[in-house]
Amino acid sequence: MAGAGHATATARAVPQGAWTVIPERSRVGFAIRHLAVATVRGRFREFAGTLNAADPAAPWGEGRVVVASIDTGEPVRDERLRGPDYFDTARHPEIRFATSAVERAGAELQIAGDLEIKGTVRRIILSGRAEPAGRGEMRLELRGEVRRSEFGVESRELLEAGVADRVRLELDLVLALR
Repeated sequence: MAGAGHATATARAVPQGAWTVIPERSRVGFAIRHLAVATVRGRFREFAGTLNAADPAAPWGEGRVVVASIDTGEPVRDERLRGPDYFDTARHPEIRFATSAVERAGAELQIAGDLEIKGTVRRIILSGRAEPAGRGEMRLELRGEVRRSEFGVESRELLEAGVADRVRLELDLVLALR
């Protein structure tokens, strides 16, 4: 995603430095309501991300997810989600996010950025917090919400099955200084 903006001066909610996500200790997940009575949760097993809180002139953060690594605990559903009617992983193998602004409101972070799914880019806001997780590490917990239909992830089957349009994003990341 070219053209990512710059972090605001309040980005010091994250300790200064260049950070890399540790995938083995992190989780990139989502939750979506089904028939207004059940919640389907899933995650992506392959992802990467970096944060640059050392240089305010550089994009503050970016991440990518390998869409084919989707895991909802239901292999048949996962294969359908990888297919052309949903994520179309053959043509769109990654989901990408690039931060454009970071603000701190008390203990809460507000991160604005561009999310790209299936070639469609939308501005989203993620809320959460950053906290130390040991020497040279930090934990970053972020939550947000998107409408799957805005990214072309929809079908008649989903509508008939009563699957909600709103998807909750759940990122629980552990990062290490590079």
